[in-house]
Amino acid sequence: MTTQTLRQPTPVPARTGGRPGQEAAAPAQAWAALGIRARDCAGSALAAVLGRRFGSATQLRLSGGGGQLLAPAPDRQQALQLAGQVREDLGDGVWISVAWRPYEELGSGVYEAANVLAVVCALNRRPGVYQLGDVAVECAVASSPAVSRCLAVLIEPVVTRPELLATLKALISADGNRARAASELLIHRSTIDYRLQRIEQLTGHSPTSVSGMRTLCTALAARALLRLQGTSPQQS
Repeated sequence: MTTQTLRQPTPVPARTGGRPGQEAAAPAQAWAALGIRARDCAGSALAAVLGRRFGSATQLRLSGGGGQLLAPAPDRQQALQLAGQVREDLGDGVWISVAWRPYEELGSGVYEAANVLAVVCALNRRPGVYQLGDVAVECAVASSPAVSRCLAVLIEPVVTRPELLATLKALISADGNRARAASELLIHRSTIDYRLQRIEQLTGHSPTSVSGMRTLCTALAARALLRLQGTSPQQS
């Protein structure tokens, strides 16, 4: 991961230093933490685009086609507007998570934004701006270590079969519409029906039922958060 400081030093920990005898400037009282993942966009391109607009932003951390932007934001609405500006600059193929915190709690904001982005991408949500409320159920259930590990183990047989994982994600993106998911995957309706039956056989939960889809979505979210934390489903 590369880090490009746009102007000010990183806000965590609190700023210190400066010329001898000179008191360091106090940081802004509240901040936006944005997680960014862009389709077909390298880190250098992201840095160029974001650096031009947000020259006063505190820090930009990039790795591949994604990263993190921390910037002063006086309130939650300003944080959302900042996220909207980033999406406007980067185009339609970008996923952005946004959290807002007082300066002293910025660390938890960074953690929240990272989790939301991981879940949104794991669930194959359409590009856009997302907050915790958009994936609150998945994050809440997955926040329990024991439950999270159980769900991650449940979904593993699907994840290890690329065609089944792609089918499940396409169905999620299509809001459960099998015809639309089949069209997106360029496969016949009978093929998607067979794959969905296999998912049910492997997990015990049907992707075509409301309760089954909810469980499978939450399992994908749990697995994504465990991977973000560098934790194996088998670890206690």
